[in-house]
Amino acid sequence: MTKSEIHKLESFFLANQQKAFLFCQYRGLSEQDSLDIIQDTMLQFYKHYSHKAESDWAPLFFTVLRHKLIDKQRWLSLQNKLFFWQKTGNDDTSDSHNIELAESLFAAHAELNKSEWTDNECKNTEYAVAHAQGYKKLINTIQMLPEKQQSVFLLKTINEFSEQHIAEVLGVSVGTVKQHYARAKKQLQHYLGEQDD
Repeated sequence: MTKSEIHKLESFFLANQQKAFLFCQYRGLSEQDSLDIIQDTMLQFYKHYSHKAESDWAPLFFTVLRHKLIDKQRWLSLQNKLFFWQKTGNDDTSDSHNIELAESLFAAHAELNKSEWTDNECKNTEYAVAHAQGYKKLINTIQMLPEKQQSVFLLKTINEFSEQHIAEVLGVSVGTVKQHYARAKKQLQHYLGEQDD
């Protein structure tokens, strides 16, 4: 690889590392597991896909990330079944962690409710703390969605992927992406509606 290509790849990784981290966090992984998966994804991406066209990098990167995430979740599930009496260290559910996740879900929650937050509300940490419980429930609800609905919802709302890119990541049609997104959104709206009652 030339220096220019390496620089482009580094820029791509820097631009997508936070999105990848949030993608893992919303799927219920600990901070350390998320970082490990992202590092493994970057290495595999570099080895196998760095020669591809730059326009294909994001879907390929998130495809690799998603597959590694599923593998890790399977491993953790097996580990929890085999060693159910031990704490695995994967319980990163401290209040500050949940508040951090909650603050980053403002946009997704606003879209679900078809309302908009004011700038003051978005920037006000006290507002986020006061509503952390509701967002914690939202995060838990997202984690209860079926895997493909989770992926579609997070890639669309957090990573702002187009339906075409999401279809490439998941290996499904655009129509299936629309269907998964509509179902995820409906389930989340239903759940949030129950919480307000």
